[in-house]
Amino acid sequence: MKHQVRLVVAVDRCTGKSSLLAAASSGRFPESVSPVLPPTRLPADYYPDAVPVMITDTASSLEGKAKLEEELKQADAVVLTYACYKPETLSRLQTFWISKFVV
Repeated sequence: MKHQVRLVVAVDRCTGKSSLLAAASSGRFPESVSPVLPPTRLPADYYPDAVPVMITDTASSLEGKAKLEEELKQADAVVLTYACYKPETLSRLQTFWISKFVV
C-alpha cells in the first residue's frame, strides 16, 4: 500500500490550477491566490483509504520548465486544467499538454 500519493497540477497560467489547489486544501474557494503555491499535503483522513495526498502546483513559465519536468516524472497522478471562458486553453491541452504523457 502506498504511504503517499503525489499529485501534480500542471498546465498554462490563468486556468485555475492554483485556485483549485487552494480550495482543495482549505475547503473554501479563495478570492485571490498566488500564481504558484507551495506543495500542500492533504491529511490522511481526507480520503477513505487514509492515504495522504501531496499536491504540487507548478509554474507555467519557461523558467519553470525543468522543475515541471521533474515533478511530472515523480507524480502518481496529474491534473490538467483549462479555463472555460478561454477556448484556447482547452485546445492547448489537446495540442501541447496531452502529448507530454502519451508514449
